Amino acid sequence: MKRAVSLFALAACLMVSVASALSQPLSPLLVETEWLAENGGSGYVRIVDMRAQKEYEAGHIPQAVYLDERTLRNEADRDTYLPVPETFAQQMGAIGVSGEMHVVIYDDQGGRSAARLWYVLNAFGHTQVSLLNGGWLKWKGEGRPVTAETPTIPQARFVPKPAASLSCPSPELLARKPGVVVLDARSPKEFDGSETTRGADRAGRLPGSVNVEWKEAVTGPYLVFKPAEELKRLFAQKGITPDREIVALCGTGGRAAHALFTLKMLGYPKVRIYYGSFLDYIRRPDAPLEKPR
Repeated sequence: MKRAVSLFALAACLMVSVASALSQPLSPLLVETEWLAENGGSGYVRIVDMRAQKEYEAGHIPQAVYLDERTLRNEADRDTYLPVPETFAQQMGAIGVSGEMHVVIYDDQGGRSAARLWYVLNAFGHTQVSLLNGGWLKWKGEGRPVTAETPTIPQARFVPKPAASLSCPSPELLARKPGVVVLDARSPKEFDGSETTRGADRAGRLPGSVNVEWKEAVTGPYLVFKPAEELKRLFAQKGITPDREIVALCGTGGRAAHALFTLKMLGYPKVRIYYGSFLDYIRRPDAPLEKPR
């Protein structure tokens, strides 16, 4: 019994040591470039670059690994559009993401691509995930180190633990109960039907949905997130408040993931994503669509 207690105490001490090796980020979901510069090489942080592969190969943050955003949407699953768990586990293991890793994701689009991986990781139970505020644009603009060298990353073991709390499957969206706010993160022109969403054969919007384009959450040359109070006012003007149940969508899930991330960062407790989004919706003959103007 004493031996078991001693081993437990040793394990607890090791966990504390690992946690204390990293300084605390400013937010659990959003880290700044200063934090990443201090902690990126610790061995407990896995940095993932979600830009185009040619951009990654030309130069990236040291120790960053590349991931193709297109692999994170599974068209064969018409309910969730999430990757097959076993396939995703292999993909994460190949880039060195284990259950103990703090994953920091960046792109050069204000987090639009990075948020997709943030969502999928959370959907498979990995919550130690942050976006880099300002991403590549801010890192490069501040003159921080870059490299074209691809790091050698040891294979890791990632165990997917599907968590449904962030996802709104397609059948549930189609049968949504009264009072649910559908947040459309597409552009105003896509929302009002004057432009057709890429890949869609029809224009329009879901009946009763409200529009806050994803890029309204970021600002400045580095596309950093706006202050929290400003973001809360932005959403409140459209009736998107913390007491409401909210489902975010866009064209194929990426911009909706950014909206989901933004609202979660603000502490909204009842927000999910319809990952199939507009391209799934218009393929369903029983799905009503508001006519374009």
